[in-house]
Amino acid sequence: MNERSEMTARENIGKPKFSFVIPTYNRARLLAETLACVFEQTYKNHETIIVDDGSTDETVSVAKSFGDRVNVFSRDHGGCAAARNYGVSQASGDYIFFLDSDDLLFPWTLKHYANAIEREGWPTIVAGELIVFRHRHELDDIVDEPCVSLAYENFFTGSIQSDFFFGTGVCAVLKSEFQKVGGFIERDIAATDSDLQFRLGVAPGFVKIDKPFALGYRDHDENILKSYKKVFGGAQLLIVSEKSNRYPGGEAYRRHREKHIGVRARAMSLKLVRNEFPLKGMQIYFATFPMNFRNLKWKYLLALPVLAVAQWISGSIRGRDK
Repeated sequence: MNERSEMTARENIGKPKFSFVIPTYNRARLLAETLACVFEQTYKNHETIIVDDGSTDETVSVAKSFGDRVNVFSRDHGGCAAARNYGVSQASGDYIFFLDSDDLLFPWTLKHYANAIEREGWPTIVAGELIVFRHRHELDDIVDEPCVSLAYENFFTGSIQSDFFFGTGVCAVLKSEFQKVGGFIERDIAATDSDLQFRLGVAPGFVKIDKPFALGYRDHDENILKSYKKVFGGAQLLIVSEKSNRYPGGEAYRRHREKHIGVRARAMSLKLVRNEFPLKGMQIYFATFPMNFRNLKWKYLLALPVLAVAQWISGSIRGRDK
């Protein structure tokens, strides 16, 4: 019996197929709503693991208020990636769903993921579609519908063909493959989830569920992507890892990796420049210039330096006015 057949057999004796691993830090205001959506899943074969990353508010109390439906662990503050790794070490499921403590699942999400896993032979990653929201009522019109999905050879191939450029927050990852690549790199920066996906890039099987929506992604001021130091660190991680041949696939998948890194690096550099960090934005620009040139990203290559100079001049003027 091969590894994936063994996992199917374990499913028949009650082992949870999914483990929700939810890292959290000072999210007392939002955590209860996220947990409520977990327990509204129509597919019930799952467990929930909360890893509190040194919160100083009432986050742990909120988590424990859900009783034995959740497994709550507390650690000193070390960042989201370290908390996720610890959560996986406590998980008993075959698939890990890395749910953020501010996002919301729809009740049908696990049902469609479970069906896709069984239908496609236990792929490494199953990913869904998300919708961005700021207020809960914006999700009121989202409904379940017949599942539309496609299966691909691996993440690199499938994510490019399906135009999937989001992180692990809407993904279920096969635990055994996660462990093979050593989990998340434990740095408190952005893009550690993208780094994990790239290291899983050629592992067998990627399924993208296009319909229905799987997750509501909450846009608010506490998102990690609003921390510009972490954004810059994340961009550096991806760029340096690619240049040092840390990601799999060799020359055959170079264009796949460059497209992924380019999408993220362009967004990160633009975010930095627009938020008064033009020099850091330009560092990313120059580090990724060759890949953006090869991928014909002329608009970006021409526009970002102009925007950076304008922001630098504007910042200098404001500094003189103070």
